[in-house]
Amino acid sequence: MPETDCFSTGPIVPLVYTRQELAQALSIGTTTLDRLRASGRLPSPIIYQEPGRGSCSLYWSRKAIADWVEDGCPNVAEWERRRRER
Repeated sequence: MPETDCFSTGPIVPLVYTRQELAQALSIGTTTLDRLRASGRLPSPIIYQEPGRGSCSLYWSRKAIADWVEDGCPNVAEWERRRRER
C-alpha cells in the first residue's frame, strides 16, 4: 500500500463561510442574506469577537449550510426540529 502524505491532500477548504462567501455560495446578495437571517430563515452564524475589539465577525458552518440546503432551505425552527428528529 503506498504511503500518503497527510499534508498533500489538495486544496484546503475552509470550514466556515464569511457573510460575503455565503451570499455568493447561495447566489444571492448580502442584503438578501441579511433579510433571511433577520427573518429566521437562515441558520444562525457563529459570532466571533476578538478580545479588545468592539466589533464582531460572523461565520456560518459550511456543513450546517449544506445540510440546510439539502433539506430544502426551510425556516430555522423547522430545520432544527428535523435535525433533532434524526
